Amino acid sequence: RNALTGLIGWSDLLAQNPADDTEATASRISAIAQNIAEEIENHRLLTAAETKQLKVNLRDIPIEDILLPLKFLFTRHEVAYSKNIQFPDTVLNRTVKTDPVILRRVLVNMVINALEATPKNGTVRIDCVDIENGIVFSVWNEAVIPKEVAAHIFKRSFSVSGI
Repeated sequence: RNALTGLIGWSDLLAQNPADDTEATASRISAIAQNIAEEIENHRLLTAAETKQLKVNLRDIPIEDILLPLKFLFTRHEVAYSKNIQFPDTVLNRTVKTDPVILRRVLVNMVINALEATPKNGTVRIDCVDIENGIVFSVWNEAVIPKEVAAHIFKRSFSVSGI
């Protein structure tokens, strides 16, 4: 649903302003359509994980290939309206060994949670830093998670929506 919302936003923009940078908009729509395919794969992976049949597909992925689709997705996403999203000005010229579908899913969830907890005109920062033994992705907003919520945040059926 999240990727679909982004796709609808960019498609609406293209329909309303067909002469405005069509190539860039089409590129973003394509990237979001790929995210939708990944969302379908995510559902399959979640089902496999719950039945102990998950097979992780590790590969070397350029960091740009993780962050750029994330940026495209949230640029026109409904949960991001009236909020500021900051991505790194420069992206590390490195790869990370990961399952890209799982990593993107985790990052999308983190960004959505941060945006939902951010007031109008508030800021969410997405970052990626190089450390000695790897890469750290982070998502930040000004909100503090209440202790009673933090105790349940990783439970399967728990949602932070509306908190």
